[in-house]
This record gives sequence, structure tokens and C-alpha cells, in this order.
Amino acid sequence: MFKLRLTIVTRGREAFAGVNPVRQVRTQFFYATNTEGTDRQYLDLVDGKVIRYGSRNGGDGSDPKLGYTLNQPAVERPAMAPGETINENYVIVGISGENGEIRNEQAVSGTTTYVGREALETPIGTTNACKFSTVARVRQVDGSDLTTLQDNWIAADGPYRGQMLKMVTREGGAVGTLVATQITYTPK
Repeated sequence: MFKLRLTIVTRGREAFAGVNPVRQVRTQFFYATNTEGTDRQYLDLVDGKVIRYGSRNGGDGSDPKLGYTLNQPAVERPAMAPGETINENYVIVGISGENGEIRNEQAVSGTTTYVGREALETPIGTTNACKFSTVARVRQVDGSDLTTLQDNWIAADGPYRGQMLKMVTREGGAVGTLVATQITYTPK
């Protein structure tokens, strides 16, 4: 088991992939190695769908030459009823360098099922959460497929609505769990 601290700060809108989505700065600190990594995620809510456009490497003010990834097409998650499943098929395109060279492409396919609402107990308290279960297959550089099973609990209401509260991933025999221990929210 590894321990990490994940911090996500939602910023304003920023041009990305020909659109003007909301920018989230995501920082992960890994306690085992005492290292930190930051990227910027680009997403939006359009007609009841969460749309994930991609990410840029580095935090605010980072050199654009650090590279970025695009989800092609952008990943869309509509409002769902319990038991409803959607298929997700897209390619993550890694781009870097002076002229925006493509450094790799990874095909992603899978399904996401909205399991339903449930009370979730975390260090920040008991929260009404929406549970989603995902099966994702990612094509690796060597041509093999990596299958990941993932359960996500997203706050359904209250001050943390829309925030991820817990994530459990399974790859082969390895299981990873990420649980929110603190959410700092400042209304505007």
C-alpha cells in the first residue's frame, strides 16, 4: 500500500483544445519517495454532461513545452440512472516539443456503470454519494492491454457536491484506495 496526498484546486477558464473549459490544478505528493507531481486537468459541464478534454503537464505558469494530453474525442459522462452503463472509447494523445510532436497514443476502451446512491463514511464525515464502477482497458506502448477496475464515489449533494470522495482501483492482484481526508471549499 502506498500513501499519497492529492490536492485539486479549481481555477477559472483557460483555452485548451479549441475550447474554453474549466482548469483544475492537481498535485500529487507521494510520501514513500518524497516527490510531487502537478498537472492541469481541463473539463466542463455541458448540457448535464461532464466533459474531460485532457491535461497539461506542470502547474500554473509551467512551460507549455512540457507537453499535454488530449482525449480524442473528449470523454463525456451524461447524467445517468442507477444501473445505466455507457461505453467509453477514446485515444489519449501525448504531445510535446517545440512543434507539438505526438510522442505516443494510447487507446482506451471500457464501460462505466452508475451503481446508485449510498451513504459513504470517510474522514470528512458521512456523505450521500453517487457510486460509479468502471472497467477500462488501456493499450500499452508494448501493444498489450492493461485492464483496470475502478469504483468512484462522488458527493451527490451538500458543500462537496461533485467532488471525488473515494476511489478504489484494482489491476491484477494490486488494490489501491484513495479517500478524501479533507476538502477545503471557499464559496465565491
